[in-house]
Amino acid sequence: MSFSSDVTQIIGLYLGRYELLDWIDPAKISWLQLSANPRAIDLLRDNPHRIDWKQLTMTITSIDLLVAPADKIHWAYLSMNPAAMSLLSDNPDKIIWEWLSENPSIFELRVDPLLVAELLKI
Repeated sequence: MSFSSDVTQIIGLYLGRYELLDWIDPAKISWLQLSANPRAIDLLRDNPHRIDWKQLTMTITSIDLLVAPADKIHWAYLSMNPAAMSLLSDNPDKIIWEWLSENPSIFELRVDPLLVAELLKI
């Protein structure tokens, strides 16, 4: 069985793991900046002592890492993170409302079903 490259990439997102390119020297990496890189989550998970928690809080792929160490969460940055809505809704007293205002996920698209029905008739 063969899959298109699009399907392979989607499967890879769930089953795969991002790893550094072979020519990258891990000793030269800035862990502060790496903590803000959405593709670094697997490497950060393997090296939690090197995580910059403030930077990680802004990373949309980091939510599963942030659930456990709630004392390390930078709530202002988390308030801006579009992937953090469930964590924020569970902790409304910790939300920094000014920063939440920058979060595009505070909006949801609602479509009038009657309007859709009318458009489908056309």
